[in-house]
Amino acid sequence: MMSARSIAIACLTIANCLLLGLSPAPASDSATSDFDGYWGGSFGFKRPSWVAEAQLRISDGYGELEFQTRGAPAFYTAVREGRLTLPEPFRVVPADVSNPRPDARCTYYLKVAPDGTAKAIVKTGMVTSLCPSDPQIDFRRQEGEGGTQLVFHLASDTLEVEYALYGGYRPLRAGEMTVIPDSLDVLGVRPGHTFDEARSILTDAGYVLLPPDEGGKSTRIADDWSQEAFAFAKGEPWPSGKDRTYPDAILLVLETQEAGKGASPVAPAGRQVLYVHRKVAYPKGEGVDVAAMRGALQKKYGPSAGMTSSEMRVYDTAGNVVAPPNATRFLARCAKSNLQEINYQIPDSPEITIHKKLIEDVHPDCGSTVDIEFWNPKNNMTDRMEVGVMNHAMIYRDAWKRSRNVVRADALAQFERMASEGAGDTPDL
Repeated sequence: MMSARSIAIACLTIANCLLLGLSPAPASDSATSDFDGYWGGSFGFKRPSWVAEAQLRISDGYGELEFQTRGAPAFYTAVREGRLTLPEPFRVVPADVSNPRPDARCTYYLKVAPDGTAKAIVKTGMVTSLCPSDPQIDFRRQEGEGGTQLVFHLASDTLEVEYALYGGYRPLRAGEMTVIPDSLDVLGVRPGHTFDEARSILTDAGYVLLPPDEGGKSTRIADDWSQEAFAFAKGEPWPSGKDRTYPDAILLVLETQEAGKGASPVAPAGRQVLYVHRKVAYPKGEGVDVAAMRGALQKKYGPSAGMTSSEMRVYDTAGNVVAPPNATRFLARCAKSNLQEINYQIPDSPEITIHKKLIEDVHPDCGSTVDIEFWNPKNNMTDRMEVGVMNHAMIYRDAWKRSRNVVRADALAQFERMASEGAGDTPDL
């Protein structure tokens, strides 16, 4: 498109992102529009210096666009004096010729039609000299280098830009679904099982669901969403510092659900398991042979990814295990397409003392992972092992599920207000 440019992905962030749960990975979000999601990107010139950046959030036809430009005085001077010819469709006409740096910092509420054209309302107090009050904005989706892109086009009397935005959280299409490998389970319990299915498997294996007063249920509330985890244990606990430690414990983290006013919670029995974590511990002076354990893990989960700090296993989107040295490259490559780091925290139980927090560069292209750690290995023995299984697409989809109502609410309210005041079109509700 534009030869004199460099593209850098602009990072998007969502505050307090506590993400767990959703429906199985094989299902897609086909009911949503092609433009739904979090998108970001930038376009720029090196000499003279100028850059445009955009962050876009759309859900069910409504959203918000943050757009800004930053330029050196030499750039605007060259444009005003006609000494700099810009490639089409890029165009900038400084509205205030007396301002050597008439940069734009604009925020718009959007109503996006199925064809990608958008109506915009300027967010109060978020406009500068280059921000048009009634811009023409449209989007189109395309596949490009780095994955799915949304081409952003803004045109007005003072400014016209067009460049590609890259996807953060967004609904997944059928082609982006991942296959969960058959081996992605802990004692037969896997992501996608209902809680009742998982409980039946663990009960048959001799595990007991701990009561809430012993740490058997942990609940978090964040942004009107609830997140629950249930703990199962086998064997008698022994004292360990301030807490008791069970020799064999399993934590099931269930999908999140709405918990705010007017929500209709689903009972745990029918909700799905998102994450499975097991901890096996041995009394002081005892343990299990590390070589034997590694052999058993390889038989079940396939070859290790070759990480120096863990026994992690990595699976591609087709469900095939990725062996070293390709595993490290695979994770690095797929995570580069992601704009947002997902903070994924497991609710903790003091009786089990898992204290597990994962910070993952989650992206559907990253497939599935099995996180395995040995603790305090000495003389080829280990006194504790932990295993956790997860599918990236499941967590990624939940990020969007948790975010979509927030994205839509503010923009919808603005268009409803405008309609009630007799300005603009009544939004489709």
